[in-house]
Amino acid sequence: MKTAGLGAAIVTAMLTVALVAALVMTGFWYIWRSTEVEAGWRQQAQARWLLGGALDWAVALLQDDGRLQAQIDHLGEPWAQARRDLSPAQLLAQGEVPASAEAADFTLSLQIADAQAKLNLLNLLEGSGLSAPWSEVFTRLFAQLNLPASELDLMQQALLRASAGTGEGASGQAPLMPQRAEDLRWLGLLPATVAALRPHLTVLPGRLPVNLNTADAVVLQAVLGSGPVAMDALLARRRAQPLGSLADAGLGGPGGPAASDQLSVNSNFFEVQTSVQLGSAFRLGQRALLQRQGTVVQILWRY
Repeated sequence: MKTAGLGAAIVTAMLTVALVAALVMTGFWYIWRSTEVEAGWRQQAQARWLLGGALDWAVALLQDDGRLQAQIDHLGEPWAQARRDLSPAQLLAQGEVPASAEAADFTLSLQIADAQAKLNLLNLLEGSGLSAPWSEVFTRLFAQLNLPASELDLMQQALLRASAGTGEGASGQAPLMPQRAEDLRWLGLLPATVAALRPHLTVLPGRLPVNLNTADAVVLQAVLGSGPVAMDALLARRRAQPLGSLADAGLGGPGGPAASDQLSVNSNFFEVQTSVQLGSAFRLGQRALLQRQGTVVQILWRY
């Protein structure tokens, strides 16, 4: 009996020790998990704070440009220069972070692009119909990108329905109006078509001209309808010196592209991409659309 009682006591003691160990391990696991969650939230908060600072930096760059050179916008200006993976020391040297942030472990990237270097989707709309001149521009763009003409027709008709909405008298359900280039899928376009258009197309409020100083050859050829020789000459001219006016582009006399509302040498809308790398594992990015009027810059959207 004594032996049996001793054995039962030993088993009970072992079970108690195992239970205590399990409880301790569970407690440690909850503490570790809470610490990791808190660290994750802290990293996100820090990254969002830094992204907000980067966006403020972009606003300041565009405001300075508006004060110093409001008449033209080109790719040689400070706002157009990419800032990639800048360390706190590099940012401190430029006066973009407080001295207390110098020891932080992060890198910051900032890129501002001219939104008017692309074709604006909403240029296609004119009243309750389509703009014939801009429809021709988009026809040339689709041809350059080897995209089916049926996709252009689908995009234009869906855009008209989206513009009309689903009010009384509308036939069928209208698609949502795109807010960004990637939203073109809302109009029923194939994914391959959307991917091909994204580098050359944007969605901006109202009808806006294309900036001759910043647009790429594909967009310029779509707007101007010029051949390769004329395009090379125009690109060489603006590389030598930014175009100060439409006349500097040498596009022809009255009635030609330079006399239309399709071209400009300055811009009011800019796309901003920022990203923050914290440590070696956590990275957070943000995109934004800014509108500049003189020296006043406002954020239209960001995500």
